[in-house]
Amino acid sequence: AAAVGDHVVAAQAAVQRAQVAEDQSRVRTALYALRQQVNDAFFAAALLDQRASVAAAAIADLAARAAEMDARVKEGTAVPADFVVIEATRIQRQQEEDELRTNRRAALERLATIVGRPIAPAAVPVLPDLAMVVSQTRDTRAFAKARPEFAQFASTRERLQRQRDAALAQTQPKVSAFGRVGVGRPGLNFVSDNFDTYGLGGIRLQWNAWSWGTPARESEIARLQTEIVTAEEEAFVRTLEQSTTTDVATIERLERALSSDAQIISLRETVERTARARMQEGVVTAADYVSRQSELVQARY
Repeated sequence: AAAVGDHVVAAQAAVQRAQVAEDQSRVRTALYALRQQVNDAFFAAALLDQRASVAAAAIADLAARAAEMDARVKEGTAVPADFVVIEATRIQRQQEEDELRTNRRAALERLATIVGRPIAPAAVPVLPDLAMVVSQTRDTRAFAKARPEFAQFASTRERLQRQRDAALAQTQPKVSAFGRVGVGRPGLNFVSDNFDTYGLGGIRLQWNAWSWGTPARESEIARLQTEIVTAEEEAFVRTLEQSTTTDVATIERLERALSSDAQIISLRETVERTARARMQEGVVTAADYVSRQSELVQARY
């Protein structure tokens, strides 16, 4: 009798434990989604930091060229327009640097808000070495199964299965023993006028013989919901495979672009040095040099 009652209680307890596990998995999934926001803010700050450094170097170079041109104007070997062109470009670069620094501070503040800890404005983002990690995940694709969404799908199926078990347990007869003792006047003997002790004992059977199919319907609903969860998991896997395929293709393209980018920068540096020397010799105008210098800055960006 006790075993039947314990079975029902155990089924309900299993449902509650499965529900807690599902809620915990949902929290882990929500926290995992914050990782992308952290990545976006961190790498935005790192990119803006790098571009601000490029802009600062360009400003220093333009300041030196402007000083040289100003001296040549005073000596009468250059026209004021040449100095004006370089100085105007230097001021424009300063505006660009200020915008980059402002956006960088905003990215750091956004990152500090997400991670819940202060980040100093002067903090320098240190880029991690992800080459080995990227290589391993690209080769095995095992990282996908480590995502918390899969644990959430599994915990939801477990909770639905426990609900099915609990629904079926409700249809089983419940048998329990009971007992009662007491003293009364009269006791069980109503014709007696004396105090008397008495006791009652027995077995109680409870069975909802006509449940109108409710437990069966609840079990079927849980089964259908399980199939829905499985379909959602399969759709998630397909979406993940498509997105990772795109990511891998982008990584491969960027790896090829890195070497060509370095070559482009080297060539632009050669062109800029040549234009600088020719400007100093008076062969080309300051506007021509500024164009070459802007192309170098853009290549470095």
